[in-house]
Amino acid sequence: MVLTLAASVVLMGCKENVPSSTSLEEAAAKEKVSFKLTAQESAQVDASNALGLDVLRDLVTQEPEKSTVVSPSGIRYNLSMLACGAAGSTLSELQKAVGSVKVNQDSVNALNHRMLIGQRKPTGGMHGSSMLTTANTFEDKGINISERYRSCLEDSYFATVTHSWGIKHTATLTNKITFKAQWMSYFYDLKKAPFQTVSGDSVEVTMMENYDNEMKLCGMSNNLCSAVRLPYNGQFSMVVILPAKGSTISTLLGTLTVDRLKRIQHSLHHYNEILIHLPVFTTKVKTDMKESLVKLGYGKMFIGCEANFSRMNDGATPLYVEKMIQDAEIAVNQYGTTATATTISEVTELSAIVSKHPTKLDFNADHPFFYAIYDAFGNICFCGVFTGK
Repeated sequence: MVLTLAASVVLMGCKENVPSSTSLEEAAAKEKVSFKLTAQESAQVDASNALGLDVLRDLVTQEPEKSTVVSPSGIRYNLSMLACGAAGSTLSELQKAVGSVKVNQDSVNALNHRMLIGQRKPTGGMHGSSMLTTANTFEDKGINISERYRSCLEDSYFATVTHSWGIKHTATLTNKITFKAQWMSYFYDLKKAPFQTVSGDSVEVTMMENYDNEMKLCGMSNNLCSAVRLPYNGQFSMVVILPAKGSTISTLLGTLTVDRLKRIQHSLHHYNEILIHLPVFTTKVKTDMKESLVKLGYGKMFIGCEANFSRMNDGATPLYVEKMIQDAEIAVNQYGTTATATTISEVTELSAIVSKHPTKLDFNADHPFFYAIYDAFGNICFCGVFTGK
């Protein structure tokens, strides 16, 4: 599986650090990382996951028949870097978005730094590694960011900072995430099969099959939904949630909070047999993140007379976020997943339980479903819905 997310944003406002030339790849190879989170760190992850789900819900509401995808992790890194350069009510709004209202920015940066390294570490061994790589770049086109801000980007986020000139003074921060993974258990037996869309029409998709009688996979089913966890080689896994027959993907998303997702995952258990049918699919979307974030109450950064990013350029000139766009693409097949996503913000002046009885789960994703890709920290790196269109 490959996921790429790029995001352009502004950031500043962290302590002076000794300049570091260590790359993310070098840090991942050398540094040990603990995936265990404190209560405060877990709260930050929960907040980022919740924001990603809120954005996904908004996108589905706008175009209910269209498949779509977002990266909550990418949004978190973007907004955290913006918060580094923010002050006043703009900073408070950004801190709320990433769950860091009661945490200083240095702690947020330290957690993000740790997660970047942990996600980058290759895991899975000889049978295929899985890792998520983030590359951050900041192009300063005449707004003259401070050395302290540059240090924050380079040392906390492994960012590459460049300078150029243009008639319009702007800055573009790009956060690019590439996720690579193979399924722990490959799918097989690809066949054409009907899939019921949101409107009730039937379309033909390529359905792949996976059968497990060795308790490698786990799932759950009740009168509201069914779910399975599909592990990749290494630390990542995909959770797929299918609304019960007669229900809809909109109904599912309307009640799908972070807490409910946790309850669903806690209820996953092994079966003697699990038979899974899942479509091979590709989704490609271009999303105006500004529109969704404004609706969700995070709009100050986009308003010239209200945004406060004075900590990015030492208050030399007023700055605001002019736009934030995300291009995303994901492809899921029998071997794993490939995905890309690019988010651009332009800143402008002015556990498993084994059943005691023989059991079988038949998971047939022949109608719209939700999916999420998790890392070992509990981050939703990637989530979306597939509707057949």
